[in-house]
Amino acid sequence: MQEGFFLGELVRDGAGRACDYRFLEINPAFARQSGLSEQSVGRTVRELVPEIDQGLIDRYASVVDTGEPSLFEITVPGLGRTFEVRAGHESGQRFSCLFLDVTERKQGETRRLAIAELGDRLRDLSDPEAIAFVAAEITGRTLGLSHSGYGAVDQERETIVVGRGWSAPGFPGIDGAREFRDYGSCIDALKAGTAVLIEDAAADPRTASDAVSLNDIRIRSFVDLPVMEHGRFVAVFYAAKDVPHAWNTEEIGFIRNIADRTRAAIARIEAEAQQRVLNLELSHRMKNMLAMVQSIATQTMRNATDVVSAKEVLAGRLIALGKSHDLLLGGSLGDTPLKTLIESALEPHKDKPDRFSLRGPALNVGAKAAMSLALILHELATNAAKYGALSTAKGSVSIVWEICRSEGEGGDQVLLRWIEAGGPPVSPPTRTGFGTRLIGRGLAGNFGGEVSLDYRTAGVVCTLEASLKGLQAVDTPPDFR
Repeated sequence: MQEGFFLGELVRDGAGRACDYRFLEINPAFARQSGLSEQSVGRTVRELVPEIDQGLIDRYASVVDTGEPSLFEITVPGLGRTFEVRAGHESGQRFSCLFLDVTERKQGETRRLAIAELGDRLRDLSDPEAIAFVAAEITGRTLGLSHSGYGAVDQERETIVVGRGWSAPGFPGIDGAREFRDYGSCIDALKAGTAVLIEDAAADPRTASDAVSLNDIRIRSFVDLPVMEHGRFVAVFYAAKDVPHAWNTEEIGFIRNIADRTRAAIARIEAEAQQRVLNLELSHRMKNMLAMVQSIATQTMRNATDVVSAKEVLAGRLIALGKSHDLLLGGSLGDTPLKTLIESALEPHKDKPDRFSLRGPALNVGAKAAMSLALILHELATNAAKYGALSTAKGSVSIVWEICRSEGEGGDQVLLRWIEAGGPPVSPPTRTGFGTRLIGRGLAGNFGGEVSLDYRTAGVVCTLEASLKGLQAVDTPPDFR
């Protein structure tokens, strides 16, 4: 028989109360299920299990006294197994019991209820740390773990940061930042998106050399499930026990289900927060754009000599402004590569491959500076096309920039130069137009920069100097969460 079976006989005290029972027959399946020896026949249960619950003895006594069979469940903590028991009266003080192992069924029900509980509890949470803790607590309680948690991963630094993990009562917490390689050599597998299962940290070659570190936080076996996004290892859900343990398929599936739901809940919160910030940023940027358009239109019309030329100049300036806005929207929130910004602003004037030379380190500029820089470049290119290097076939323009490192109060500085060559001889203008004023005073001030124009005979040189911090400011409104 696959089912466990024993035949027992009640033992009563002087008052007739059932206080024990003796095993008369035991089959091999019951011996395996209970952990008792087949040689237990003839001995009482209190001899073998002194801490036996009196309630179980009373249940068997009721079957004998009433003659009514009983169906119930019993869990054996030492074995971690649950059995469905069918008890029936035989004769006199004798009764028989049939044991059916229903551990997998009960565990399946428990896990389904845990998943449902997770869904209910996550529904009203809006804090990623609270979400991670609830998921860890449910996982730890359901699987009888020592530790459980969810942590954000820095793939390059090979570290994990656990905001608030769960540990069973009496076990040390493992919150905070930790390095994966302090606890074994599993990081490469995790980076590849492969789950790591360790049954015994002291014996597994991946963790044996670091078993002491794991023992310090009372971990002997564990599961690490990597969370991947776009091919990158971004988080891990871990489950651990303080004793060796062979992780089965059902446990791994349950942990993976919890991990997926946890990541989805956290990603939803992050997406909502990002959307709020994005909406505020777009609103803020639109107000800035309209203010700049109003200023440009007013100044252009005020200094125009006729409507036709004013229309042409205004259109060019608005197009340059629009391109800078497109670049910002095409990049990450609030910034764009400086080289891309320059290339876009000069594209209308690039009539041959060697017309422009761009040279400088990779550098992103923030929303606060991008639109102003685009307009400065537009004004310089327009003037060069009318009077300078871009007005001749052999003329060219070099745009070079560098980052000047500084330990001073202002921090690192960025130096950008516009250098014209090959155009007609240059002489300083007799009057300062709006475009020049736009370059020199209005636009550069938006990001704390200073601009100087040098009208050299060989060609105009425009030098812009600004702090790196000022150039990269995204001018993003605060997150009002």
